[in-house]
Amino acid sequence: MDTDALLNRHLKNFGAGDIDALVAEYADDAVFLTAQGVLRGPAAIRPLIAAVVGEFSKPGVTFELISRQVAGDHAYLCWRAETPLHSYALGSDTMTFRDGL
Repeated sequence: MDTDALLNRHLKNFGAGDIDALVAEYADDAVFLTAQGVLRGPAAIRPLIAAVVGEFSKPGVTFELISRQVAGDHAYLCWRAETPLHSYALGSDTMTFRDGL
């Protein structure tokens, strides 16, 4: 699967709120960088994914994808959103996909 297809799968899983499928996208040696620190591996990443899915699956959430870029193994999303908990004036995600993960 190419990077664009992997990103589509990720967005589909996120939109469906499928935490198990999202966690399964991460390799055992995956690294997830956050403002609070570094998460390593699917078990450490799972609570963050569950919290984000929980927040974004609430009624009344709005989400706007501003930019989607794919280059080689890398993908970048720029977005804004409103949830009952937070206002995200600008958010971004950068991902590296390898071996289907």
